[in-house]
Amino acid sequence: MRGRTSARKLRQTTAVGLLLVALAAGVLGPAPVLACGGLSAYITDRPNIPGAQEFRDEQGRSFYRTPEGSLLVATTTVKISTGLAEAIARRFLALRFPTAGPPHFHGLVHEHGSLAYMFESEVPGLAVSAHVGPLQYATDHYHFHVDAITGDVYDLGCGLGTGEVALRFEPELYLPALARRWVERSQFPTDFVVPDGRAPKIDGAIDPSEWADAIHRRIRLGTTRSEVLDYG
Repeated sequence: MRGRTSARKLRQTTAVGLLLVALAAGVLGPAPVLACGGLSAYITDRPNIPGAQEFRDEQGRSFYRTPEGSLLVATTTVKISTGLAEAIARRFLALRFPTAGPPHFHGLVHEHGSLAYMFESEVPGLAVSAHVGPLQYATDHYHFHVDAITGDVYDLGCGLGTGEVALRFEPELYLPALARRWVERSQFPTDFVVPDGRAPKIDGAIDPSEWADAIHRRIRLGTTRSEVLDYG
């Protein structure tokens, strides 16, 4: 599992670099949508950095939680590459929602006891009710997860998190080369619009001058569809 450093942003070769990526994600974009107790996870060769606390899940797998609330995962723990996970996600959508758009990667998360890649796809005609904290809304964007260890696909669960297994991983259906394909993906990417020629100062705070001339638009939450699949 070595030699993949330049192929993906999920993997960081040093603890300092990894924490900077995690910090930047928190400064530049909104907090990622995670299920109850979920944590954004990062793959690294050195998860036991100073200040990180080790814990083991129900399967006995070892993880490290940073003081900032991120989860550090040892490279050897992850068995499913980002390239293979994307192929699994595409097959799942083809079987479940043939008219769905392509899967969009959100990030690696630890939710409901599973370490999984979070994806979402726009499904025409779908109306799914979900909640983020106290906010209840309906959407045609379907969230699902690919387990980063087993390769199984989890259906939509509570709080957009992992639910029941919807598709078991069958390795013989995928090209062997996919297991070694690590596609560069940003953790919880987000559009961040700033005026041309002016860059934000990365200092953990957004000053009034950085808010000036910010682009915004009014959005409507909810749907006019009469039937909604409610997952709570």
